[in-house]
Amino acid sequence: MENDSRPDFRSTYSHMTGRELLAAATVRESLVDEAKAALDAELRKRQIGEAQLAEYRTYSGSVRRREERKRMARAGRIRDRLISHPPSISD
Repeated sequence: MENDSRPDFRSTYSHMTGRELLAAATVRESLVDEAKAALDAELRKRQIGEAQLAEYRTYSGSVRRREERKRMARAGRIRDRLISHPPSISD
């Protein structure tokens, strides 16, 4: 009996949510061939196509932009606080 340590991509993808599959599909080109084939099969099985992938890319891009704006606003508030109340440095 041989111990097969290869990943079971079909099983992995079958347990993912639709959103997780879409996220995996956005990085499809970085996957090994076996993972691509299993991902493609699961997407077909669930009837998830290019339209849903395009919609997900738009959605995830807007989320990333919103998070970046929040991060920049937070950094600006911290900077403003430091400018208005600089920490005292004593020797």
